[in-house]
Amino acid sequence: MDFAFPALLIFLLALPGMILRYSYRDWGWKIPVYRLPIGEEVAKSIFAAALLNIVACLIAFGFGYRINFGNVLVLLTGGFDLGSQILSQRLGQITRHPLGIALYFVLLYGGAAAFGLSGRLIVRKFQLDL
Repeated sequence: MDFAFPALLIFLLALPGMILRYSYRDWGWKIPVYRLPIGEEVAKSIFAAALLNIVACLIAFGFGYRINFGNVLVLLTGGFDLGSQILSQRLGQITRHPLGIALYFVLLYGGAAAFGLSGRLIVRKFQLDL
């Protein structure tokens, strides 16, 4: 594997945090009221994404799905220092369940948007931002 795939996977794992943060914001403003420095925005998004991924993994475990974190690490590192036979075996294990992986990400992104929108509605309804 080359360098681009682990970078894409990191982006896919961090994307729920960005979706959560942007779906929480009020889209009625044409100009944002405040802007954070890009480093702070990325850090908050990654923290939110980590929490959302933990919740999604716990939900998956609750439904009886087993996530092999060793295979996730192989994807994140690009499979460096693994023999070609072991790497192809690991990739074979991962590619056996493409619909499960796609469902995980679709539900993760949808859940992030739902959490953001419902969080904003709760804060506005009970005036928790005042």
